[in-house]
Amino acid sequence: MKTSTIISIVVVAIVVIGGAYWFTQQGSSVQPAPQATGSQNAMPMPQPAATQTAPAQPTQQPPVTQQPVSPSKVSVAIANFSFSPATITVKKGSTITWTNSDSAPHTVTSDTGVFSSQTLSQGMSYSHTFSTTGTFSYHCSVHPSMHGTVVVTD
Repeated sequence: MKTSTIISIVVVAIVVIGGAYWFTQQGSSVQPAPQATGSQNAMPMPQPAATQTAPAQPTQQPPVTQQPVSPSKVSVAIANFSFSPATITVKKGSTITWTNSDSAPHTVTSDTGVFSSQTLSQGMSYSHTFSTTGTFSYHCSVHPSMHGTVVVTD
């Protein structure tokens, strides 16, 4: 073989080995060289301001309720297997309309038998007018874990 061919092969081998070494070293952490101090050409590096934050505190959402309104028509949604708002306060004489938005059937059934709807399919509604004051708990007879409360004030 010619000498120039051998030299070319050696140079290529050195470049390939050096490149492979350099490539494998890129994954390791490289520390920057320390900067010279006292030099007029050295620019000071800005340091991030120290900040202190209080640890995050969990927040509790209050239950969804509605303030009393004048006797009127008020809506309660039936969605995601719950009544929303779960507790509602109305004035005596108000009419509440429950509307089922779930694909599952539901009822609106008083715990004490004061009112009771038929089974409501999706899109169906039931209304009841509250003519006396008091607290009226109710549930879904199809899904007994669903509860709601109506508070009727003067």
